[in-house]
Amino acid sequence: MINLTLKGFGRAKALSTEEIVNLGGVILAIFAFIFGPWLGTRSGLWLLVNLAGSWMREPAAMGGRQLGIFILLVTLTLILIGFAVALYADLRTKERRWSVAGILLAVAALVLLGVLFFVYDARTAGVLLTALGCMTAGGGALAINYRGLRAGYPERSKALPRLGQMWTGVLADAQASNTPLSVLALSTSEPMCSEVVDLVDEELRARDIEFPTQEGLFVLLWEANTGGAVTAASHLQDILADQGHGYSWIGMATYPDDGDQMKLLLERAQQAHDLACEVSDQSMVVPFSFPQRSEALLSIEQAWEAALAEAKTTSTPVAVLSLATSRAPKPVDIALVEEELRSRDMVFAVRDGLFVMLWKVDLEKAQGAARHLQEVLACQKQIQSHIGIARFPEDGHQIGVLLGRAEEALEVARTSADQSIFAFQEATASGPL
Repeated sequence: MINLTLKGFGRAKALSTEEIVNLGGVILAIFAFIFGPWLGTRSGLWLLVNLAGSWMREPAAMGGRQLGIFILLVTLTLILIGFAVALYADLRTKERRWSVAGILLAVAALVLLGVLFFVYDARTAGVLLTALGCMTAGGGALAINYRGLRAGYPERSKALPRLGQMWTGVLADAQASNTPLSVLALSTSEPMCSEVVDLVDEELRARDIEFPTQEGLFVLLWEANTGGAVTAASHLQDILADQGHGYSWIGMATYPDDGDQMKLLLERAQQAHDLACEVSDQSMVVPFSFPQRSEALLSIEQAWEAALAEAKTTSTPVAVLSLATSRAPKPVDIALVEEELRSRDMVFAVRDGLFVMLWKVDLEKAQGAARHLQEVLACQKQIQSHIGIARFPEDGHQIGVLLGRAEEALEVARTSADQSIFAFQEATASGPL
């Protein structure tokens, strides 16, 4: 890769090989049009000015050949101006649309030059050099669009399993030395390219690691808690913006707060990244957090539907618990709850609590499990909680219905002055437990 530093765009810009080729092609095309011989010893610009003067003085006196050449030259001039504008905008903003515009303009210019060459016999050095410049500029613009693919970066979905295995050893070191680490999932408004990878690599420390994909980068930050990772992510965004790589979106997950498995940290960093892209069209850093209660209901339905279908087939009673906690749960809190449950029970975390499915329990056992979870969270994590309970088959036969009725019971538990656990009953006899 060739790098060239160009000033005059607000800040110094490091140009890639593709951008240098694009710039050189545009300069060659414009130079050949202004100074190169086109018809005889006349340049394209001189010919355009001369024909424009004739048209303004006596438009009716212009022959068909002169008028055709004049129209072609006017159009070509506008295209070359467009070339210069697209080049400036691409160097300044790095937005992909400008390199796409450069490709389209190159094709249009080559078509016009082909007409001049074959129809009007404009077979001179100026025409050929202008065509060469347009081909070069178009090739550079095309390379800019596909440099990420040419770099051989894997797709993110295919890279995640491999990356989880590669970085598991690093996580083991962190666990052994009680060292926090963070995983960042990063993407930019431009296609991923080697320049972005090099810029990020220059800012990392010796034990930090980056892994590029076609869609973006994963970065592992050694000895970085949530606060340190946010600071590092914001710094990377500033560097990328300063070097003309547009907006960037970063999601992050931290060990041990957000998980103790590398696969889980990568997935949660990616979830946070996707949320950043969804909520903002400008640069944003989003630490991982569980989804809002209302946003999670559909996902819970999909995750638990098979279990409820089995319960229906085997006539097994099931209870759904909706917990509201005094603070946002962390993955370590979820792990604690999972340790207290059986293998067939399930947990789904949300931003302000948990949903729990208890397999093969009646009302009395569901109440006992709810009280036990309250005690464990209060004693070991100092988390206070309210719990609503809904049961299959008594309170509903669909996961969505059971979740909704557990939520209704939770609201009553929240407002009760005496009890913090409440079971839903379709009959009016329901009350605090």
